[in-house]
Amino acid sequence: MSKSKENPKVSIIVPIYNVEKYLDRCMSTLVNQTLIDIEIIMVDDGSPDNCPQMCDEWAKKDSRIKVIHKKNEGLGFARNAGLDVAIGEYVAFVDSDDFTEKDAYKCLYETAKKRDADVVYAGYHWQNTEGKESVFFVLDKEWNGREIVRFLGDMMFDDNPPEKNICMSMWNAIYRRDILEKNNVRFQSEREILSEDIVFHTQFLPLCKKIVCVPKAFYHYCYNGESLTHTDFKVAKIEASQKLYETLSDLIEKYKLLELRSSVSLLFENYVRGITLKGILLSSMSFKDKYKYCNKVYNYCGWNKVFAPLKNKKIPKKEAFGVFLIKHKAFLLNYLFFIFWYKILGKSKFDNI
Repeated sequence: MSKSKENPKVSIIVPIYNVEKYLDRCMSTLVNQTLIDIEIIMVDDGSPDNCPQMCDEWAKKDSRIKVIHKKNEGLGFARNAGLDVAIGEYVAFVDSDDFTEKDAYKCLYETAKKRDADVVYAGYHWQNTEGKESVFFVLDKEWNGREIVRFLGDMMFDDNPPEKNICMSMWNAIYRRDILEKNNVRFQSEREILSEDIVFHTQFLPLCKKIVCVPKAFYHYCYNGESLTHTDFKVAKIEASQKLYETLSDLIEKYKLLELRSSVSLLFENYVRGITLKGILLSSMSFKDKYKYCNKVYNYCGWNKVFAPLKNKKIPKKEAFGVFLIKHKAFLLNYLFFIFWYKILGKSKFDNI
């Protein structure tokens, strides 16, 4: 496939690490997009399997493909490496163990041009290990000006049913690249901060004039038990979640988005309850270590600042329960409830209570 002399309409950035079983499936859906004028940037993040060679083979097949080989630094920095060489009018991000439908980028790009949008989102299919799919975030709506701040707040925290929640992940949208470049918007490392995607959106969305969501689902997110994002709990996530809260707090001050303080607090509480504490209590570490690390979470020095915007505010029961556990450092109640919910009732550990 020959490449247009003009800059491509969309640059698709594909970070790659240890996904040789899935890479061909992902790439086949990208090279066969009905939007032909694209570039595909494969970022080999120091993958230890056959992915580096597979990347080079794909580049031989299609001149629209660029390959970057770099040392392993994680997903966020791999995306940055792709952004540094991207030349498309818009950029998109695809995880290499997922795949897209062939009309995805044609629809997203044509919508962006027709409606002069800085971002266009679509829905997505969530596929479990058994291949069963559910469809999420299928909305027909646009947001302009200050409405975008409310959109960002709902992205941080929304008590709607999951299928209607605004997705904070990067892979179901295209983003106007010149806004990224003019404002030097880049990803932070997920090894240092929990949820680099919401940080990216918090930097980027306030710079936009219009965002659009199309009522179609193109992206297929495939839960992969071997994925780096689904490994056993790591103690570093405690500090990473705290850094997320502090970073988002700084950004809403910088952009004067003070109405989002409660959204940031609820996001943080949700992550602490649903990721950090859950990860500790369902891990294989000893009971003594679970007590130790839960108390490290409960004793975070920033909790008073977190809780301040929630004072006298009615919040959902799950969040109220999390606030109660943290305020009272209720380790034993926390432990017994999680054992009951996940071990006795048999809820999935990826369900968010």
